Amino acid sequence: METPEMDEAIVAENEASATEQRFLAAQLSRTNTRANKASTALSTAEQHNNSQIQSLTKNFWSSFYTDKEKCVQLLLSPTLQIAAVTAAQRLQAEQLLETLINLIQTKLIQSAAHASSYLVSFDVRKSTEIGESLLKQVESARLVCIPRERFRFKCRDKYSQRRAITKQNSNENDNNGAAEAAENFNGFFDRTDEKLLLVQNTYEPTNAKHPNYYLGDFRLRNLKGCVVTLVESFGALRLQGLRDCTVYAGPTAGPCYVEDCVGCNFYVSSRQLRIHDTFDTKFFVCVSSGPIIEDCKCLFGRYNIEFKNDSRGGMKEMFEAAGLSYDWEEKRNNFWREVKDFKWHKMMKSPNFDLIEDGEGGGGVENKDEENVMIMVDGNGEVGKEEELKEEGEGGDTKNETEKEEGGEEDEEDEEEEEEESEEEL
Repeated sequence: METPEMDEAIVAENEASATEQRFLAAQLSRTNTRANKASTALSTAEQHNNSQIQSLTKNFWSSFYTDKEKCVQLLLSPTLQIAAVTAAQRLQAEQLLETLINLIQTKLIQSAAHASSYLVSFDVRKSTEIGESLLKQVESARLVCIPRERFRFKCRDKYSQRRAITKQNSNENDNNGAAEAAENFNGFFDRTDEKLLLVQNTYEPTNAKHPNYYLGDFRLRNLKGCVVTLVESFGALRLQGLRDCTVYAGPTAGPCYVEDCVGCNFYVSSRQLRIHDTFDTKFFVCVSSGPIIEDCKCLFGRYNIEFKNDSRGGMKEMFEAAGLSYDWEEKRNNFWREVKDFKWHKMMKSPNFDLIEDGEGGGGVENKDEENVMIMVDGNGEVGKEEELKEEGEGGDTKNETEKEEGGEEDEEDEEEEEEESEEEL
């Protein structure tokens, strides 16, 4: 039987339960509200981040296609549509190709690598493929405007005639020069184990502003074991098919091409330097733009020679005639360190070349023409002087030690003779 006290207890219990339910409902509502706010904030941050990525991607592709259009316009330039005939045309074409290559490397390929933090992998791969495709078009344009020499069997008769002329004449050097002059090329060709020297006034000057310097094209081809000293300024220089040779060359106003050389040491200075299919070779260069290598294994150091017997205005005047700067202390005009490997597209340094620093004593290369060439160390003094003095000092010390040892042996012999005499007396 229920009493009034029991009814009051039931009512109080029901009220407490209702109050607890209302509290739990309010707490759940507050939790849901906080969760909704956090989700809304996170969604807003993601939207903002996505908006930034979309903006960066849009700006990248806008700039990328603008630079691509510039490259296409340069490729369609009339200079690259016809074969260059004169040295000036070759120089103009080479400068335009160099500009194209730098634009593609820096503005297209490298910019895609730098933007990889916000670009998707497909965009990075697509932009890189576009850059590499343009590089192939540049090389195709090079073959059109500056074609490489090709081997042709029909030239066999020409070389046979040249050798027949050489046999008839006792002076082999003059005959080789005459044979190459028939091809309108000045240079040294097909020599083995010779010391070749080109001095001033060998060829007629090609520039009236500099009557004391040649400034024309010059070639070295098919030389083996030769030491070549070129005390002259050139318009263009080509080294092709050299084996175990050392070349000391004066400055070149235009490009210097090196192709198919092995085991050589080259001292060259030029406006551009392009190297193909060359291995185990040291280059000591002064160049107005970074050397370019392709399919090579080479070492690079700074141009460090002077000619001893030049009766003109010295190396400074020779460089000025070629439009180049020559100063041991002025290093900002020499980009010998900025080597570009066309077969290496990664951000890290290419393993196909290394640098020879100035303090390494001329790169360990022996001076093979001390009569005409002086190899410099930091522009002051000739390589090998300290080593010679050191060797002389070591030789003197060795000599003194030898004399001391010989003197000690003589003293021991004298003492033994005195002892024998004393025993005989006893």
